[in-house]
Amino acid sequence: MGRKKQSTKRLFTAAPPQPAVPPHGTAEHVAPLSWSQSGFVSDDDKGLHSLMRRARQEDWEVSKLRLYDLPLHLNKAWMHAAIEKHGSYAEIERIYGYSNQALSRSGYHAGIRRKPRIESAIKAQAAKMSAEGKTPGEVKKALGINKTSARRIASSKLHPSLLGR
Repeated sequence: MGRKKQSTKRLFTAAPPQPAVPPHGTAEHVAPLSWSQSGFVSDDDKGLHSLMRRARQEDWEVSKLRLYDLPLHLNKAWMHAAIEKHGSYAEIERIYGYSNQALSRSGYHAGIRRKPRIESAIKAQAAKMSAEGKTPGEVKKALGINKTSARRIASSKLHPSLLGR
């Protein structure tokens, strides 16, 4: 017994009617414009990624980001205020629902550096203490750096001119 041949007839002959989008600024317009409906995206600059990149580069205001339904973390001032208010990316992620990776990237673009940097003088002193036989725990207590950093400095080969300072 053979297979029944599938019908190639179309079920719908015409596309379903699209709802009319009211002009921006009218009383009927309540929902934010999506990036595809906005008319803002040109033919060469298609896609949400391009629109987000443009918003970040031009540092759009929060109101404009809301208008295009884009994440607020693209605004540098918003990122600084959110970090100041909540203290960490994890807390912002919990409250607003943005991913930690997206927040970290936006923070980087906004000039927010979350990893502490150890100055070269402290690195040199830690290397000298390690060369004298001090343990990473003792270096940590003496210099106020964490144990992992003390281990990393002890295992790295620092230039001899740094050890003499």
